[in-house]
Amino acid sequence: DTSYSDIQDEINKCADEINALAKYTRINYTGFLKMVKKHDRHTNYILRPMFMVRLNQCPFWKQDYDPLLNKLSELFYAVRQGGRRMSFAQPPPVDTLALSLGTSAGKIPITPSEHFQRTSVKYFVRPQNVVEVKTFILRHLPVLIYNAQSASGKDAGSRDPSITSIYLDNTSLELYNNKVERAVNAEVVRIRWYGSLADTDKVYIERKIQQEEDRGELKDRFSLKKKYVERFLKGEYHLEKTINSMKEDSSIPPQETAEFEQLVKMCRTYYVRTAFQMPGDSRVRVSLDTELSLIREDNHLFPDDTTERRGEGEWCRPDVDVDYPFSNLKENEEIVHFPYAVLELKLNLSPGQEPPRWMQDLIQSGLIEEAPQFSKYVHAIATLFETRVSLLPFWLASMDKDADDIDRTLTGSAYLAKADKKQKRSRQIAIEMDRSRGGGSSQAKRTREAESQDQATETTPLLASSSKSNGRRNNRKNEPSFFKSVTGTFRRRRSSPFLPPPGVKVPKKVVGINKVEPKVYLANERTFFAWMSFAGLLFSFSVALFNAGDIVGRISGIIYTLVSISVMIYGLGLYRRRRQMILEKHPGPYDELTGPTIICIALFFAVLLNAYLKASVKIKKPHVNMDLL
Repeated sequence: DTSYSDIQDEINKCADEINALAKYTRINYTGFLKMVKKHDRHTNYILRPMFMVRLNQCPFWKQDYDPLLNKLSELFYAVRQGGRRMSFAQPPPVDTLALSLGTSAGKIPITPSEHFQRTSVKYFVRPQNVVEVKTFILRHLPVLIYNAQSASGKDAGSRDPSITSIYLDNTSLELYNNKVERAVNAEVVRIRWYGSLADTDKVYIERKIQQEEDRGELKDRFSLKKKYVERFLKGEYHLEKTINSMKEDSSIPPQETAEFEQLVKMCRTYYVRTAFQMPGDSRVRVSLDTELSLIREDNHLFPDDTTERRGEGEWCRPDVDVDYPFSNLKENEEIVHFPYAVLELKLNLSPGQEPPRWMQDLIQSGLIEEAPQFSKYVHAIATLFETRVSLLPFWLASMDKDADDIDRTLTGSAYLAKADKKQKRSRQIAIEMDRSRGGGSSQAKRTREAESQDQATETTPLLASSSKSNGRRNNRKNEPSFFKSVTGTFRRRRSSPFLPPPGVKVPKKVVGINKVEPKVYLANERTFFAWMSFAGLLFSFSVALFNAGDIVGRISGIIYTLVSISVMIYGLGLYRRRRQMILEKHPGPYDELTGPTIICIALFFAVLLNAYLKASVKIKKPHVNMDLL
C-alpha cells in the first residue's frame, strides 16, 4: 500500500546516500594522493612516506559498508513481505556443511545438495562499483549472512565469510589445459574451507565437471576432517562409505581415491563472498567475490624453484590464512591480487523460464563487464605460472589492454603492495640515459624519486569534465601564439578574479615534464645533426665559390664560410642548452626564434651581395672593351 511505498522510497534514498558516501571517500583519497605527489615533485622535502603512515592510521578510504548494507537488506525484505521479518522453520540439522544462514529472527543450516547441476554467468565489477552493485541487488534479493560455527576465529567479526580453495593438478597441468581448451568433462578438483583454517575442523573435497555449453556444470563434494587430508591425497586414507554413498547418488562415474595420488597442490584462492538469495528458493542466486587473491601452493614441484612453502607433513602453507592482503608474500611472485570483484549469476530455472527482469537491467547498467568462461583456477595458473604453461585463457588479452584503467581503481594496502611493472623498464632506461649523459641536478633527482613512488590512482581525474570544456581546451592548444594571447585577454576579462583570503598567497603554477624518455634525448641529437648538415652544405658551397678564381667568388666564399661557422657554433650551443634543460626537467620554452631568424637574414644578405657583385662586374665589362677598341 501507500505507507510501504513511502517507506521503500526512504530506504532507496538511504541506499543512494551510501553510494554517494563511498564515491566521496574514494575521491578524497585520490585527492590526497594527488596533493602529496605535487608537493614531493616541486619541493625539497619528501612528504609521502610520513603521510602514508598517517593515512593508514586513519583509513577512511576502506570503510566497511557491509553492516549498513545488511541492515538495508533486512529493511528491503521486510517491505517486500508486507512488514513481515525473515522467519523460517528450522529443518532437521544436516552434518554436511559447517555454515549457517542467519537473520535477525533466526538461523537456518544451509544444506546444499552433494550433487547438483546449474548454469552460471560471471561478470567483472570494478572496485569503485562494488557498493553500488550490492545496493542494486539487495533491492531484489536479500543478503545471505554466513556465520562460522566457531565465533572466536579471525573471521568472526565479519558477517561475510572468507572462502579458501586449494586447487589440485598433475605435474603436466592436464586439468588446466583441459579447462582452457573447454574440453567436455573438464574437471577441477579442489580442497575448500570457510573462514580461518585454525577454527575449522572440516574441509571439503570438491570436483566440478564441465558439461556442454548449454548444460552448465556438475558438482559433487564430500567433507573430510582436515587431519586426514594429507593421508587421503597420498592414498593412505580411504573413504569407502563416503565414496559408496556418492556412487549411489551421483550419475557421474566416481573419482577413485587412487587418482588423487597423481594430483599435487598447485595454487590457492582466497576471497570474501557476499551471497544474495531468497531464503528457501535456490532458483536465482547471486554471489559477489571481493578481495580475490591468487597464491602459489606448490612446494619443490619444479627443479629450478627451491622455495619451501610448507614443511614435511603439512598439506597447506602455514604462513597464509585469512590475513588479507597477505603483505608477507611477494607480489607477482608468490601472490597476485586480482583487480576486479567477480559477480556470478547462478540460475536453476525450469526449461523455458526467463531470468528476472532486474538481472537484465543490471547487465545493461554498465556497472558490470561480462567475463564469459572465467575461472579463478585458470587465471591463477596463467598468472602465477606464466612461463610454465603453453596455453593462456583468452580473457588475459582484454585484461592487459585495460590494465591501466583497472589499476586506477585500486586503493588501499592491496595496491600499495603491487609493483608498477609496466613502467619499471622504461624508467630504468631513462635513468640510465640520464647517468650516461652526465646525471642531472638535484631537482631532477627529486623528481625521479617522486615519480618512483607514483600510483595509478593519482593520475585519475577527481571529477569528470564536460565535453564542452574539453573541446575548448583542445581548441586553445591548436591556436597560434598570437591568437592565444588575444583570446586569453578576453577570457581573463570575462572571468572574475580570484581573491585569496588575507595572508594567503596564490601558489605559483609549475608545469614540468613528468618523466624524461630516451626519445627526448634522441630528438635533441637529431636537431643538432640537422644544423651540422646545414652548416656543412654551406661550407661546401663557400669552398666552391672560393675556388672560382675571380674576386667576386672569393668574397662570396668568405661570407658563406662565416655563415657556416656561425651555424655550427649556434647548433652546438643550442644542443648543450637544451640538454641541460632536459636533465633539469625545465618547464621551457624549448623553441628558438632568434637564432633561425638571424641565420635566415645572414643568408639573404649573402645571396643579395653575391648577386649584386656579379651584376656589377657584368655591367662594367662591356665598357672596358669599348675603350680598348
